[in-house]
This record gives sequence, C-alpha cells and structure tokens, in this order.
Amino acid sequence: VHSRPDELVFAFIEAMSSVEYCRLYALPMASFQNIGIYKLLLPYCHDYWMRQYCESLLESLCGKDGQLEEELLQTALLYLRLQGNVPQIAQQLHLHENTVRYRMRKLQARLERVHAWNDGALELILCYYELKKRVLSW
Repeated sequence: VHSRPDELVFAFIEAMSSVEYCRLYALPMASFQNIGIYKLLLPYCHDYWMRQYCESLLESLCGKDGQLEEELLQTALLYLRLQGNVPQIAQQLHLHENTVRYRMRKLQARLERVHAWNDGALELILCYYELKKRVLSW
C-alpha cells in the first residue's frame, strides 16, 4: 500500500497492471501483489530494452524456418501452469507423455543456446508471449 503523495505514480502503475492482468485472464479482480512475474512484465512491457530482451528469447524458440512453433509454446505454457505435471499436460493436449517430454527437452536445448534455461526465464518468455499475443499491439 502506498501512503505518501510521491508514491502516487507507483500506485497508479500497479493498479493499471492489475487491470491488464485481469483483462488477460478474464478475472473480475486481482491484487498487484499476487500477479507473479507480471509485476515485472506489465509495468515495463513497453520499455524498449525489455521488449528487445524478450523478443531475443522468443527468437531462440523459433524453428529452422524462423517461425515460432505454436505446439511447443502451448506445451510449455501448460508445463508452467500445471507445474511440470507431465501426465496432466499430456492428457490436456491429447498427447503421449513422451511427446510432452520431447517438446520440453527441445525447448530446453534452444534456451540453453542463449544461456537462458531456467524456470524464471521460461516463465518470463511465455508470459511475455501470452501478453504480446493477447493484449499488446506493437
């Protein structure tokens, strides 16, 4: 909670970020304190350096044709949401569990090339991807 007048701008940014998060996930309301990595992404999503970094990570996920692989991204999004529960991911995507594991190894190999394989980087990339796809119009 911001109580000083000089913190008004922070309160406004936090409120707008919470509104965008609610819009993104079709929620009636959300607290800025509870929106996870979006506390970083939403206030800075229009920042040139943030976009450059996230775009470079997204590029590392592109296939040989230079296109993002939607199947790979959808698998990774569920991987995060379901906290790595491979049987659940496979069931929701109507895939064999080994296919889910294969896709995650493929994703890991691509991110390791740019030294960005860890759960935090994966979450950042995927949340940025969702944000860009659903909300942002750059």
